[in-house]
Amino acid sequence: MWSFRGIRALAIDRLTKEEMGPIEQVLLAKQYSVPQWLRTGCDALAVRSEMLSVEEAGQLSYPTAILVFQVREQVREQVRACPTTIGSDAYSIIGRVFDKELLEMEIAYNQYWHNDSWIDGEALLFLERDSKY
Repeated sequence: MWSFRGIRALAIDRLTKEEMGPIEQVLLAKQYSVPQWLRTGCDALAVRSEMLSVEEAGQLSYPTAILVFQVREQVREQVRACPTTIGSDAYSIIGRVFDKELLEMEIAYNQYWHNDSWIDGEALLFLERDSKY
């Protein structure tokens, strides 16, 4: 099976270096299964001073927008709890809030590098077990 690994890797590398807005990063992450773009896009949305606009929420899809709001609120709670801390642990919060989406992206992303099967047995069991989403 042709998976064009090199082309995909080059495209991801080049696009990662481009200046993309956080909404575009999240949208492209979901479309092309690139977990690092989901993390960086959500991080930028969570720490910026402006909330998501209605237009941005519509672009993301409302379920994704709600998850972004959850990340944003948890980051802000963390900063309020310890105001002397510089920065926050937004990436771990993003990992918890977007856990199912990130797992699915990681599986899809890694399938290009390891073999031609979409999901290995352990990951499939995890997805079936957590099918509450």
